[in-house]
Amino acid sequence: MTAPDWQWENAVAGSVAGLATVTFSHPLDVVRTGFQGTQITHRFQISYPF
Repeated sequence: MTAPDWQWENAVAGSVAGLATVTFSHPLDVVRTGFQGTQITHRFQISYPF
């Protein structure tokens, strides 16, 4: 194979790997950030003794 063929295969492989990583990790990051936000909210929540 010539060099341009290998470059094309590497570009496709990298694109597929990047897409798979974003597809699976982004939803988990959103959930994790949501949990961290609720923990901070509960930590600084003001409770009134009434």
